[in-house]
Amino acid sequence: MTMEKLRKEAFHKMLCLMKLHRKTLEHSLESTGVFQGQHRLLMNISDNPNRSQKELADRMEISTATVAISLKKLEKGGYVTRDTDINDTRFNQVVVTEKGRNVVEKSKQIFRDLDEKMFEGFSREEIERLMEYISRLTENVKKIN
Repeated sequence: MTMEKLRKEAFHKMLCLMKLHRKTLEHSLESTGVFQGQHRLLMNISDNPNRSQKELADRMEISTATVAISLKKLEKGGYVTRDTDINDTRFNQVVVTEKGRNVVEKSKQIFRDLDEKMFEGFSREEIERLMEYISRLTENVKKIN
C-alpha cells in the first residue's frame, strides 16, 4: 500500500471511530431523557457553575442564541433554574436542579462505562502511545493554520 493510501485509510478509520463513538454515546444517553445539545450544555453548567450564558457559549463554541434556546428547554424540563443575580440583575445564574444533577451523574457513569469498554484489552502503554500519536496529529494540523 502506498503511503498516500495508508494515510487516507488511517484517517478514514479515525473518522469511522468518531462516528461510531458518537452514535453509541447518543444511544446510551437517550436513557437520560435529555437531547444531545441540551445534554452538552447541562454537563457544562454542572462543571462550570456561576457562568454567564455568554461564557458558556464561548466555552462550548456555540452562539449565545443557541445557549438561550437550549437553556429554555432545560428549564422547561426541570433540569435547571435561572435565578437573577442579587448583585447584578442583568445576570441570570443558571443552577442545576436535583433532576439535572441526577442526569449529570448518570451521564458520567455512561461516559466511564463507554471509555472502559472502548479501551478493553489495551494496556496502559498502548493508550499512552495512542495519546502521543493523537497529540502529534493535532500539532501537525495546528501548523496548517
